[in-house]
Amino acid sequence: MTTSVGLSRRLWVYDDICWSMTTSVGLCRRLWVYDGVCVSVATSVGLCRRLWVYDGVCGSMTTSVGLCRRLWVYDGVCGSMTASVGL
Repeated sequence: MTTSVGLSRRLWVYDDICWSMTTSVGLCRRLWVYDGVCVSVATSVGLCRRLWVYDGVCGSMTTSVGLCRRLWVYDGVCGSMTASVGL
């Protein structure tokens, strides 16, 4: 699988609900965030392991589920603002 992060759609994820940044795109992938591991439940991409995002982006450094507010999602591949996390 090859994923071009630069050309991918950007989605915001707020807890369990995600909104597409582009209104022309109707699809919105849902992600469940568990303590640094994001699991895509809307695609068969698999797991993005060890997602570390920082202040202003996401507070997933904590161990509680649901504290993650914002992170970048690239077509089912999760990554931070500065680097993508491979599968």
